[in-house]
Amino acid sequence: MARRLYDDALDLTLLEKLATKHQENGKTYEFFSWDNPIFQRAGIIVSSVNKKGETKLTVRNAHETRRAMADVLAAKIELPAKAVAQAA
Repeated sequence: MARRLYDDALDLTLLEKLATKHQENGKTYEFFSWDNPIFQRAGIIVSSVNKKGETKLTVRNAHETRRAMADVLAAKIELPAKAVAQAA
């Protein structure tokens, strides 16, 4: 996302939108909180069982997860869609 902001000379004030809370189903979440359902739907935060047999939320560490996080952040700051070059 940083590369996109730089390459497209976008205003960094777009990042201020990351400080706004997420509202869903009558609940309000800090955007970067563990219990924000947007991250679970995107597959970034998942339930897993630890060595003690407890189910906890954890962050997946995979290429797809990093791409999903970039997509969630871009949507949150309403990053303009990048024009796709069309083949002639």
